Amino acid sequence: MNDEKMMELQSINEYLEKLQGQMSKMQENLLELNSISEALASLQNLKGEQSAFLPLASGIFVKGMLKPDSTVMMNVGQGVVVEKNITEAIALIGKQKKNLESIWEKADKQFDELVEKAQSLQKEIEG
Repeated sequence: MNDEKMMELQSINEYLEKLQGQMSKMQENLLELNSISEALASLQNLKGEQSAFLPLASGIFVKGMLKPDSTVMMNVGQGVVVEKNITEAIALIGKQKKNLESIWEKADKQFDELVEKAQSLQKEIEG
């Protein structure tokens, strides 16, 4: 009986590690979405044309001009890229953030429940 509980506890602990990694990645994605939202908001508030360095790759930039009515190209999944105005882009990023936050909250709840289960099993094993 204790062997079964030990195996269950080990299984829960392994799953908790995976879940924690996924939650960490979600947090990183949320931070990135926040950063994108802020950048889009600053584009929306441009007064006239402004020069900027636009990233091409890590550490590689091209000098370009930003205009208040600029549009952005967004990857919407499966290799599909669409052109959006700044307001549409901000709305889409907001929707993505909301969806990711909902998933994170469910994962966090599951994490807490599994921690309680693991603690209970640990007490039974030590029991």
